[in-house]
Amino acid sequence: MRKERLLIKVCGTIFSSFVIFYLTYSNINVDLIHAYYLLTLFIQVYLTWEAFLLFLKYLDRKVDWEESLTRRLLIQIAGGTIIILLAFTLIQLIEYPFDKLLLKKHRLHGYWDFDIFICFLLALIIQLVYVVYYFIFHWKNPTPVEITQATKKDFVSRIGNRQIVFSEDEVLCVYTENKMVFVLTHNRDKYILDMSLGEVLAQLDPAAFFRANRKYIIRKSAIKTIKSELNNRLSIETVCDPDIPIPITISRNNTPRFRKWFNL
Repeated sequence: MRKERLLIKVCGTIFSSFVIFYLTYSNINVDLIHAYYLLTLFIQVYLTWEAFLLFLKYLDRKVDWEESLTRRLLIQIAGGTIIILLAFTLIQLIEYPFDKLLLKKHRLHGYWDFDIFICFLLALIIQLVYVVYYFIFHWKNPTPVEITQATKKDFVSRIGNRQIVFSEDEVLCVYTENKMVFVLTHNRDKYILDMSLGEVLAQLDPAAFFRANRKYIIRKSAIKTIKSELNNRLSIETVCDPDIPIPITISRNNTPRFRKWFNL
């Protein structure tokens, strides 16, 4: 998964740089000036891409795709576009002394007349790449109905200089607390995992585990009671006391999938 993201970032940076370079400059020649423009443009796009990825990591922790797809898309598109515009413009300003030293001018001349629209194009390209990537990633991962035989996974938790290995069969629930991911086992042992909830979920049997909301993944056998709430929500009580003493709320968008998963 990390290799895929790295490949997307590298290919996207190269593609975006050449597109912006072609649209920005006329009478392109093979000379040192245009080579300098292309190199610095590549750096601008790469750093802008990195700024967007930092925003994306923050967003992954705050607004989950599965909990509210529409809200996530709106926040990502609006916030991501602002981050890209600010980052690209800030990098242009940082490059100002280098342009003045080497070119005796700065490319910000006419920036707000034309280049700002090029920046919007960059924002559009980056946003499309990651929205499409999200859907392709989930399309490649089969749904619970499509899976006929689950592959058991082992997990590793590091405690000091020791590594504790446990299997999927031992997992009762997974949850986040203080920005850390914990696994509770049938024996009431609690382990810390250096993974996100999404990465843990990808390794669990979807017929046995369900992500209730952005904080909890619960095993079907750990569910004790299910209660209907207002606004088409559900709350479940689990056998995970005292580690999880409060009912877990199934988000409104996840409720139809939970009913189907639990055969309600």
